[in-house]
Amino acid sequence: MSGRLRPAIALAVVGVLAALGCELANRHGGRQDRPPSRAVPVTSFPGSKDFPCFSPDGSRIAFSWDGNHPSRQWDLYVQVIGAGEPLQLTRDPVDDMLPEWSPDGRYIAFCRRMEGFDAYAIYVIPALGGAERKIAEARAGVSWSPDGETLALARGGIILHSLDTGTETQITSPEPHTDGLPVFSPDGKWIALTRSFSASSREVFVVSARGGAARQLTFDNRPTFGVSWSADSREIVFSSNRGDSGEGLWRIRADGGTPAPVPLSSLTAYYPAISRRGNRLAYSEAFEDLNIYRHEGSGFGGGRTPGPFSAPKILIQSSRKDTSPAFSPDGEKITFVSTRSGNDEIWVCSRTGGNLAQITSIGGAPTGSPRWSPDGRWIAFDSRPGASSEIFVVSAEGGPPRQLTFDATDDAVPAWSHDGRWIYFISNRGSGDQIWKMPSEGGPAGQITRTGAREAWASPDGRLVYFNKWAPGIWSVPVDGGPEKLVPGLELAHKSRSWGVQAQGIYFVSADGPGYAIRFQDARTGKITRLATLDKEPFWNAPVLALSPDGRSLLYVRLDYDVKDIMVVEGFR
Repeated sequence: MSGRLRPAIALAVVGVLAALGCELANRHGGRQDRPPSRAVPVTSFPGSKDFPCFSPDGSRIAFSWDGNHPSRQWDLYVQVIGAGEPLQLTRDPVDDMLPEWSPDGRYIAFCRRMEGFDAYAIYVIPALGGAERKIAEARAGVSWSPDGETLALARGGIILHSLDTGTETQITSPEPHTDGLPVFSPDGKWIALTRSFSASSREVFVVSARGGAARQLTFDNRPTFGVSWSADSREIVFSSNRGDSGEGLWRIRADGGTPAPVPLSSLTAYYPAISRRGNRLAYSEAFEDLNIYRHEGSGFGGGRTPGPFSAPKILIQSSRKDTSPAFSPDGEKITFVSTRSGNDEIWVCSRTGGNLAQITSIGGAPTGSPRWSPDGRWIAFDSRPGASSEIFVVSAEGGPPRQLTFDATDDAVPAWSHDGRWIYFISNRGSGDQIWKMPSEGGPAGQITRTGAREAWASPDGRLVYFNKWAPGIWSVPVDGGPEKLVPGLELAHKSRSWGVQAQGIYFVSADGPGYAIRFQDARTGKITRLATLDKEPFWNAPVLALSPDGRSLLYVRLDYDVKDIMVVEGFR
């Protein structure tokens, strides 16, 4: 993402790029001479809807809907396009997602979330409602073969499951990576899929339905959110943020080539679906607004535990995503991540939310997890400029970032040592995600943990590194490695990235009855005090909590608006 341009220059640049885009699209078989397609919502009722799928004749659409309920539970529904109320198919207390219609229109296969990361049970249910039947357990994604006899599933690689005999045949073996979201081509000869190289790098592949080597179509090192085939089996449409304006739809020939954007009137587009008849394109359009709020309290004065805290007031706000706040060591500045300029960038502002300044211009690569150095001069962060995530450092005043890691595996989530001489980070260069340690100027790294880790904070006395995992609790380990111990009293700390360490203690989010609470454990006494109550579960994938060094300000990221609608484009070619 380049820096902000003056309006006249920006318009000129956009015009040049648009003309160039048309020329490139024409060379590669794209369709950029057409104006953006007009999309209309087919599910404008309250709440979030996602994962659209057309019936074989294109007249109905299946999707997941949270029912506008505070629990945000996803159930399956069917809607006649252009008329009537949606028909609810499932009522399970866990999420039902990614529906896929059988070729004869009688049944719908779907994924029901299970305990564990990316774990689902695959079910089949009559398209008009009725008893559901469990078929298998797998990862996300299910697709019917055109003859209706086989389901393509994801279980590490892609599996073909016979509905008649239950036998399974594995047709891809992507280890150490994983495959997901398989989709049969309409002619039944091919399966499109996404291969995950990391949480933020999923590429589009195609493999013969009879098995063999999978062919890679995209090389973007970006997330991909769903794939769909054109009705003639010649093209694949997929969702990605490979451009410079967020998540959109792209099309690519099934035999390879350069992806061309699908011009749409929507700002975002996820999980595309193309009807086999009627030339319709469906996708989900997301409206998500995350803002940073501030609670004010009495602070640490006189050895007190921080609080009581006031009701939250908005501090950092935009119409996009503002996350990952962190106070500078003197408490006078805040760094955070924002998409207000189009993609993830690192920003800095004053303690009161003023004097906003963008200090990175990464240009679209997933970027986040900013942390201040102990002297307040530098900010460490992670970004994915290529095939792997790396650790960077940038001046708090802005300027060119300096890359510190160059390993072929993922390095992310940096944390400074108490004296600024070291940076701890999470890497999968060993056995799974573990904490590693390297000099803050760069250089060889050594492994610290052995039992897994998600995020780290160094203790202010320089003796320990605290860390969490993909499970509740907070652990500690000596700075050079050694015994890894669960911190007493923090067994129920939430597994999201919603915690931090101060000289006076550890602040964290824990489950509190039907809701969630921000708590503080005093380093001297071990006493735990509630600081504030949250009205919803913390945001999962980015830091959402920050306590100022004086204990007087508590920052919290709140999801103020989150809704998805199913959009349909008529006459799609």
